[in-house]
Amino acid sequence: MTVVGEALKVDGQERSVAGLDPEVINAFMDLVARVPAGERVSVNDLRGALDEIGVPERSRGGLFAKAVKEGLLVPLEVQVAGRIFPARIPSTGVSAHNATVRVYERPTAGVLW
Repeated sequence: MTVVGEALKVDGQERSVAGLDPEVINAFMDLVARVPAGERVSVNDLRGALDEIGVPERSRGGLFAKAVKEGLLVPLEVQVAGRIFPARIPSTGVSAHNATVRVYERPTAGVLW
């Protein structure tokens, strides 16, 4: 991704979270903080809980990015033929249409929210 593309992505993620009720943001961060240290997680694993706490689908990527910034999650990567790529798995969302989602790990010495 280009520098400009990355900046636009980050801006969009931040805007998607900026309009959320702070209680929804805190509920998401609490949910992520309860993931056991060392466990791998994706939006697939948390989808039901995200629906329950009222996180809109458009804001989920931004919230995961916020959790990474806060040190609650680490995005996993894979190396193929000397190149590094984000670790991704098929989405289980009902409207996914062959989409993939990022995989994260809860740090063993992670920050407590």
